[in-house]
Amino acid sequence: MAFCMALIDKAGVICTPGSSFGPGGEGYVRFALTLPVEKIAEAVKAIADSGILQ
Repeated sequence: MAFCMALIDKAGVICTPGSSFGPGGEGYVRFALTLPVEKIAEAVKAIADSGILQ
């Protein structure tokens, strides 16, 4: 949950904690890939630019 909140704050990208889908999802996140490819590419760039994964 903390990672998901940080991702919103730092990159403006929303994801769901994997634990919301059961114990097997603990430690993972889930993204809904329902937007056009261009928008998904923007989100990926925002995540990379945020530095949250380093």
